[in-house]
Amino acid sequence: EIWAPTQAPDLVRLTASSLCPAGTVVKVVNTLAGSGFGRKFEQDFIREGIQVGLACPGRPVKLTWPREQDFANDQFRPMAMSRIEAAASPTSGRLSAWRNRIVTPSINAQRGGDLAALDGSAVDGAIDLPYAMDSVLVDFVRHDTTIPVGYWRSVGMSINTFAVESAIDELANTLGWDPIAFRLANLAQPRLVGVLNALKTFARWGSPLATGHAQGVAIAAGFGSFMGQVAEVSVNASTGALTVHRISTVIDCGTVIHPDAVRAQIEGAVAQAVAATLYGQQTFVNGVPQVTNFNRYRLLRLQDMPQVDVQIISNGDAPGGVGEPGVPCVAPAIANAHARLVGPTARRRSLPTVSYTHLTLPTKRIV
Repeated sequence: EIWAPTQAPDLVRLTASSLCPAGTVVKVVNTLAGSGFGRKFEQDFIREGIQVGLACPGRPVKLTWPREQDFANDQFRPMAMSRIEAAASPTSGRLSAWRNRIVTPSINAQRGGDLAALDGSAVDGAIDLPYAMDSVLVDFVRHDTTIPVGYWRSVGMSINTFAVESAIDELANTLGWDPIAFRLANLAQPRLVGVLNALKTFARWGSPLATGHAQGVAIAAGFGSFMGQVAEVSVNASTGALTVHRISTVIDCGTVIHPDAVRAQIEGAVAQAVAATLYGQQTFVNGVPQVTNFNRYRLLRLQDMPQVDVQIISNGDAPGGVGEPGVPCVAPAIANAHARLVGPTARRRSLPTVSYTHLTLPTKRIV
């Protein structure tokens, strides 16, 4: 009998069955899984608890990892690098060609998946783009690493949407187009057109802002929902510190079952995504994690939390997800707003995410 805060009780049963004697009846009691976000999908702590329990027959066993062990034995959000090349008409703004080469570890491959297959989570948010283009090429180069990587809220979309929507904004700036007008000129997804038009009004795009403030926009489609967000930021002239003042969100998630739950999910996602965008980083030396507690891993504090405004579009379509879609657009919206303040040459193209000190690329490429 296993009591655990797990996101995958079915996998817990399989894990227990693989460790216990044949014919063992397995019961799983799923407790509250606060702060799961993909980590509590994993089976390492489950496996360890079962092994300790089997070594102590007839006695209840409680397994708790100290914070330092938890930090050092995580399944880390994969590092990733993207190179994007694109072509667009300076007059019509029409996108004509797009190439995106992504280098990142494969979560699926580390779990024994087919090494010759495409890892969908690695390219999620980079393929099936909502923009109309004549020529599109997306390459995935698997970067093998001994550092364990795992699922994080919105998985590949949290990485690839940052690259895609930052590049779209750079194109708009290069061509002299308003970022929202440029996206509307190229969108091929009607529901995102509706989201973006609603967001333009909801976020008061183009209206006068406080001195030293700027707005940035990003959009995405995933998990059955359609999302747009506008970030309002400022930069301290003396220190260069970035402050996020407001995140305005419009989400089309089809039929809405519980509007308050949708807003709560978006608010929580924004808090998590802002923290990851500005602060969240783990570093490694010879494969050993260097950050082992919250004294070196900053989370979002109350004074850092932006105002979050949410508008929900309910249109009678099938219900879409709301737990994941609130994350991917936050980082590019912040980066795009920041670039409008500091200028395109100072644009931030990297985030404080997992970094490696021993990069080696595989010779085999998977497309």
